[in-house]
Amino acid sequence: SLGLINKQNRPSSFAMISLLWSILLLICFSQNNAEIITATTKAVARRTQNSNIWDYTDVPYGDEDPSVQLLNIALPEEGDPYGVLMFHHSAGGSHFSVTEKEVNAAHVSGYAVVSWESIGGVVGTAEIELAWSYAQICFDFLRTSANVYGWDPDKIIVAGRSLGSIVSWKLAHSQHPAIVGIYTYNGLPQQVWTRPDLWYPPDDVVSPVPLTYMVYGPGSKSDDGHNPTNAYPVVERYNELGEEEKLIFVEGMWNDPGLYSNGEWINEYDIFHYLPELVAKIEDGVGSPITPTTAVTPPVIPTHTNEAVVGLPYQPFTQGANGLYIGHSFFIPISRTFDDIVAQAKEESDNLFPQHDFQTEFSGGESGTPGNLWSNAGHRTSIKASLSTGTIDLFGMTIAAADDVNFQEQVDAFLDTGVYPTAEEYIPEYAQWIDMALSYNPDTV
Repeated sequence: SLGLINKQNRPSSFAMISLLWSILLLICFSQNNAEIITATTKAVARRTQNSNIWDYTDVPYGDEDPSVQLLNIALPEEGDPYGVLMFHHSAGGSHFSVTEKEVNAAHVSGYAVVSWESIGGVVGTAEIELAWSYAQICFDFLRTSANVYGWDPDKIIVAGRSLGSIVSWKLAHSQHPAIVGIYTYNGLPQQVWTRPDLWYPPDDVVSPVPLTYMVYGPGSKSDDGHNPTNAYPVVERYNELGEEEKLIFVEGMWNDPGLYSNGEWINEYDIFHYLPELVAKIEDGVGSPITPTTAVTPPVIPTHTNEAVVGLPYQPFTQGANGLYIGHSFFIPISRTFDDIVAQAKEESDNLFPQHDFQTEFSGGESGTPGNLWSNAGHRTSIKASLSTGTIDLFGMTIAAADDVNFQEQVDAFLDTGVYPTAEEYIPEYAQWIDMALSYNPDTV
């Protein structure tokens, strides 16, 4: 699944196996054989063909990976403010992999097109986790740069093609009120479903959901890896939640002679054939945008001490805190929502959390544990630069759970005593970071 290789069954000739997996993934994620070309060649071809459709190209949306965290922008000539279609390409493509007809579909609907880049085409667990985090970073960029490009930061449709649906899936179902719709083409292909123990997309679908269009080229009898029956568990999940009216599931676009002929789109908007329909329903209030159901109140922080690890008592940051959070996807994506939580709180009162600020340092999977972040010179230098300012109030690291203790037992023990029973071998990994933090600011928690 997702190009994963079970470590227990990994062949010794790992380089050859990796190459084979790369080739297989490019084949499986592509619409047809014409798409099975290198990402570099395709990117150059798309850049040449479609350079006239973009108002801005290679705009950086993040600074963690400047050569990858790039996006293109195509703005509509009319509409103020217009919405944003946040689109990610299929495997083997790039942020230039959008046709003029697809851009037109968004523009006539009153939406700008933002085509963003993440991980290319060959993916495994760490790359997918990284792409999920990049999706959040890109989304945050769209929200904070609305005044620069003129779009409505509360009117975003998350869209993706094949691989693009995978890397966008968790963001699309994050229940952020700014996400008003979801559009996928050939979404969640066959490889996604072979290891549900690693990731099972229906688990991310929670009610209420945005209005969703999942459209497919192949029909249910096709042997293509994008056969829509792969995603039937998502349909079942919407039904279970009573949200079936918010899911439009279209199969067999390639079988419609009015849309597709001889391997080419002959319709007006290519893969975005149904996008104007989605937007019209959004504008009519079908599948109303998600809104917070409860008021945001400042958290109640326990008063017990955690001296065994930190050496300082917990203190409630009633005015907000300048936080630094480091680690992998266990909590970094959550920490990135703090800005939204504070913004919601400020709707109640502008005086809440005036000192709030935060930074993150992300690295996927095992590379994001405290020990591995310390061992990586780049990450260590970056984190040290933040700590050395002496302004960090709250310093967080991803928990490394003890292998021989039930995780829930560890959480219960922490809530009871304030001391997390992390395995002894991990203590030095935390201690070296804590010592560094306290050397620059003894009041850091």
